[in-house]
Amino acid sequence: MTATVAAPREHLAAHAERVTWSSPDAGLWVARSAETYLGMIELRGRFYAVSGADAQKLGTYRGLAQAKRTIDPSRPTGPLADRDDRADLVGTLIAAGTGLIALAAAVAGVIELAG
Repeated sequence: MTATVAAPREHLAAHAERVTWSSPDAGLWVARSAETYLGMIELRGRFYAVSGADAQKLGTYRGLAQAKRTIDPSRPTGPLADRDDRADLVGTLIAAGTGLIALAAAVAGVIELAG
């Protein structure tokens, strides 16, 4: 379930310029337009919390693409536009798989030492 808060019209209309995104830290995305800070998205557990330029809470979403559209409504919609969500999911699955492989190697090492 996605919980949302309606973004104020002033926020959505405030930037007609191209929005650029950066990720200065894991689970954090920052939006800028030219020299203007537009807001940020923070991964909190399984949800993406969106804050506007004035730190106003704009909503909480299950997908990164949905969250980005809250700050940048000009982002396209549809299956191809949601690649951010898929890329984030793939990254999470790869990290989890790598962790499981490391755990299995460690357990095998302990069993070998004990045997």
